[in-house]
Amino acid sequence: MKVMLIAFALLGALVAVGVIVDQTAAPALPKATHITPPAGVERLAPEFTPTMILRESGFTPTAGAPNAGGAGGGGAGVFTNQWIPYKGFEGGIRGIKRRGNITRVSIEWSDPTIPGEFYIIAEIPGDPGDIEVGGLAKFDGQIKAIEYDAPVPRAKPVPTYRLVLWNASITSYRKAR
Repeated sequence: MKVMLIAFALLGALVAVGVIVDQTAAPALPKATHITPPAGVERLAPEFTPTMILRESGFTPTAGAPNAGGAGGGGAGVFTNQWIPYKGFEGGIRGIKRRGNITRVSIEWSDPTIPGEFYIIAEIPGDPGDIEVGGLAKFDGQIKAIEYDAPVPRAKPVPTYRLVLWNASITSYRKAR
């Protein structure tokens, strides 16, 4: 009986060690580098803000998304593939997620004329380094899409807008205090 207990204890220990050893971390991403637009590509004028891009794409506080057809509809229209102004867009980091070899950083954009939530999602190829939720970041990048989630009564009573940038990079960062 003691031999069986010892055997089960050893077996349990080996299984635990095997599980611990078998757990491998996700492969490290290469360090993100600043991506610049190709020569000759024009950027949006300095006065363009995320709010202006949202409105000029046909999104309005009362109508939601143009031709939305439900959650996730809309688009960036004439702004698709445009590079944002040289000054970039700045906001507080609200989320950081890795999807494959891309780091998606969610930045809250505040504008009292936009009812609901408005985020800039910066898709950064690689690892942007030492950033954290709550920090303040300034981004550069190309406009990929505008996403819209309609309000859902009782569950989520306000709409959500997301301006998605790809080929994005962080041009400045300040840690939260």
